[in-house]
Amino acid sequence: MDPNNITGSDTTTGTFTTLALTPVGTSNVNVPTVTNTSTGCDSSYSSSPWSEDMIVDPPTVPGTLTPNYTICDGDVGPYVFTLTGYTGTVQNWDSSENDGFTWLDIGNTTDTHTVVS
Repeated sequence: MDPNNITGSDTTTGTFTTLALTPVGTSNVNVPTVTNTSTGCDSSYSSSPWSEDMIVDPPTVPGTLTPNYTICDGDVGPYVFTLTGYTGTVQNWDSSENDGFTWLDIGNTTDTHTVVS
């Protein structure tokens, strides 16, 4: 069985497993057949076979946060943190006031964050 065939109980849903797409960039995936698993027959899907371009993003690299501040109760900032050497996008910054027991999303999606106390 070709690993790029689609199988499912109807022509609108199904499973799709492709070979590993390791090169970063755009890869074209060819789907030779769509099979209905309820009947075991090839689908009457009019566009079978078909191909689709898939974009492969580079793996995420977390990066390094600098500098390393120790901020104590009563200290006055501002304290500027910078994230360097990362790959991907910054999803958000989090803050904890209880040694990491709970975290609060502070909504910043840039690679620097300033804490003002």
